Amino acid sequence: MRSRPLLCTGVATAALYVAVMLTLGTPPGAADTGEQVVACVAWFRTHREGVRWAIWIVTVSGPVVGTDVRVAPTAAAGATP
Repeated sequence: MRSRPLLCTGVATAALYVAVMLTLGTPPGAADTGEQVVACVAWFRTHREGVRWAIWIVTVSGPVVGTDVRVAPTAAAGATP
């Protein structure tokens, strides 16, 4: 791969995505019953700090993903940025 910025932003985006998944913990499942879905509020109460950190990580990842999108067309054309 010739585009170092594209590689760096791709790795940073993946790392931030993994960080979000690790901070959230285990979410309620899709096959849960109605009572378990209503208990989702309790899940948010239990994981409040993880959700807060996940939102901050997503906010910080915005410029990284934007850089990835900006660099990608240049790298695809074979030009050096």
